[in-house]
Amino acid sequence: MRTFSEFDRAQACAWDVISTFASEVDGYIIYDPQLRDTINVATTMAGIENAIVTSPVHIETLNGFGLREIEDLRGRWENKIDAYRWAFNNLWQECNHKLLASMEVAAPHLPFNCHHVRDYLVAHKVFTYDLSNNPRDKEEVALIDEIQSAAEPLSVVLGWRTSKDSPTYYVARNAMHGHTALCCLSSPNLSFHSHIKARTKVFKQKHKHIDPSQVTVEPKVYVTFLLSDGDAMHMMLIFQNDRWNDPNRGKALFAWGIEPLTLDFAPAVLEYYYKTLTENDYLVAALGLGYTYVGKMPKEIVGNYYDLLKSYMDKLDLKVLWAIDRDPFHSPPLNTPGHLKEVMTEHESKLREFILGVLAGFARPPETPIIWAGDIPIVVCKLTSRTIYQTYRDIQKLADTFKERPLFLFVIVSNNDSGVSEVKAVTELLNPAKYKVVLPDEFLIAVALSRKAYKKIK
Repeated sequence: MRTFSEFDRAQACAWDVISTFASEVDGYIIYDPQLRDTINVATTMAGIENAIVTSPVHIETLNGFGLREIEDLRGRWENKIDAYRWAFNNLWQECNHKLLASMEVAAPHLPFNCHHVRDYLVAHKVFTYDLSNNPRDKEEVALIDEIQSAAEPLSVVLGWRTSKDSPTYYVARNAMHGHTALCCLSSPNLSFHSHIKARTKVFKQKHKHIDPSQVTVEPKVYVTFLLSDGDAMHMMLIFQNDRWNDPNRGKALFAWGIEPLTLDFAPAVLEYYYKTLTENDYLVAALGLGYTYVGKMPKEIVGNYYDLLKSYMDKLDLKVLWAIDRDPFHSPPLNTPGHLKEVMTEHESKLREFILGVLAGFARPPETPIIWAGDIPIVVCKLTSRTIYQTYRDIQKLADTFKERPLFLFVIVSNNDSGVSEVKAVTELLNPAKYKVVLPDEFLIAVALSRKAYKKIK
């Protein structure tokens, strides 16, 4: 077989690739344009049959390459439920039981461009579907429950939600079955990235972890900044929405959420981040492994989840977790941080082995206090940074409203609106006599130390 490097990439197109590698596949599977969900059924079948997926318009061209028809899905089913039910009954046993994929195909919506990962789904025989997690769609939810119950605990669900449900419904239902979601919007070439191994065996942050004995808590407003959405695979592949390439990176104290599962799906990409770190960059485990609500996981799974999370965080030299935990099915819905406190308290001894604390959620009501899971601090986000002066103004407003010192402000930096340059500007505007901008490790250590001091005084 010719290697990728032998291609003239400027001239290559899909037909060039198929022509060159026709002998590597066993044939093609035709999806039904009248029932687009057959694209997903064909994707599942292609992994099992070592085939490619095609629309009917390309049949003659593919025959010209010497490929044969393996299955024609036109007219097989009247609706999506029948199609996925048949696929589950007939294909599941030959699929990967540690991976699933939620891939919307319902035109004309297609708001979530996940199709770039289909090469990975075929290569790893991933059962693929487009089903709503919204409780209103009872028939679809029932089938999701059946599929996800058949997968092994702590499976990874690639792709993303459908346009008929919400991120909260999607993540919560995955979690109910003990699984985690890996958001893959516009995440091409995972079958390629997953095979490019990192050269380094040890991942270490450039920032030296602070010894708690060296931290002195001052009567100031402590502020720490974390860029949003690092849990998503596409963020890892596009340099954190290009914020990593900011010429001011390294000139301000700035935390980055990273997806620990990148170690499996794109190890060389992860290695790039570690090799280009500065001492002022700090990496945080973004939402754990993938995106999940641990509080919604079956209780018998949670301990195993935390064991797995520990193994990744230890490998990647991560000491801080950014977490979100919600329960949209509870009446009224439960939100971070109360739901998170309950499950973390139960597993406090295990968690204290590998995390300093938790930065929680997106912007919550500013009066939300620091939550404690035993002795583990859960500090809720108080505001979202979008522009320089909005952030500076909001920090000052919170400092003026809440008079206690030290005061701890965790700020999420919206990756769509802001980045290192804006945080650098905000930091320069804040009076160092009143404010102290720190990285998350010092921030959480100071939180813990201030609680101990308060207890002694009390």
